[in-house]
Amino acid sequence: MKDYAIKLINKLHDKRIRKTLQNNSRESTKTCLYGFKEYLNALVKNYVAEDKSTNDSYVIGRIFKNTGLIRNQVEYNNFMKVSLSVANNKFNGLIKIIEGDDSKMKHSTIVKFSDLISNYIMDVKPFIEYFERKTNPEFILFKGWKSYNNHTFELSIISNNLYWNGFYKQNIFDQKMAINIACFTLRQALEIKFKRICGIYDIYNREFNGPKLRHDFFSDFIDGNSNLFEHPYKTLTDLVKVYKWTNVAIHNAENPLIWELRFALDYAGTFFKWGEMVSEDNRHIQSVNGSVVIKDYVELKRKLIDKINNHGTDIYCIHFIEPEAFIE
Repeated sequence: MKDYAIKLINKLHDKRIRKTLQNNSRESTKTCLYGFKEYLNALVKNYVAEDKSTNDSYVIGRIFKNTGLIRNQVEYNNFMKVSLSVANNKFNGLIKIIEGDDSKMKHSTIVKFSDLISNYIMDVKPFIEYFERKTNPEFILFKGWKSYNNHTFELSIISNNLYWNGFYKQNIFDQKMAINIACFTLRQALEIKFKRICGIYDIYNREFNGPKLRHDFFSDFIDGNSNLFEHPYKTLTDLVKVYKWTNVAIHNAENPLIWELRFALDYAGTFFKWGEMVSEDNRHIQSVNGSVVIKDYVELKRKLIDKINNHGTDIYCIHFIEPEAFIE
């Protein structure tokens, strides 16, 4: 029954795409959906002695925490069991909702929920494989994965899309709420961009708590080391003012004037634009992160580590990633 996972994903693709997929199942979408449901139910029954997915306090205590804090195999196994149980519980709940929409479970009805179903399958994949490998170490549910990381250019696009929310024929937000969320996504895009320009994904100690850095820590670092960067602005002072301006919408749920938001999106948009540079071997390189150029990344990392180390006496792990910038 494990094959129903990939069969169901294939069924949920656009028809033009499905024609090109190998081994596309002739079974109905309904059959594949219920087949995967039964497979997941059986897996929980086989590996979870006591399903506690309806015990709210137990679930929150086991899975709503940083997984880096899991210290031993017993705790990890419990985390996997609870996660599988909750996934199964909520997936069964989703199927009941689809059944309520259409008791015949036609293909056209099921595909309306295709994004949610696909996410359940992708997210539960490693948990299924963890338990199946107890008896079959080579088990793979299917090849493939999904990205859990939201790129800053995506957040910038989402913020702009929310501004134009009322223009689209199909939307789930009224315009008032869309404007509010547009401010939030703009804020998140800028906050993450400042960090990732510096090549930082996260900073944490043994308890997975980060240092108490000011909100303008990374933007100040970039401005304070302007000789190491090229970016679209003379300084980041005005961009940081836009960043802080979003506080009112985020902390007070107070919408800005519509032209204020449009101005903020236009001004900040330069920060997320594509860029091009010529490499040493005369190649033209384009990148979605090309609005910023780092002149000396080795020196940047050295100065950044020194600056972070000045915040208290705790020992921190710095999770470096490739910067969202060109590196000369």
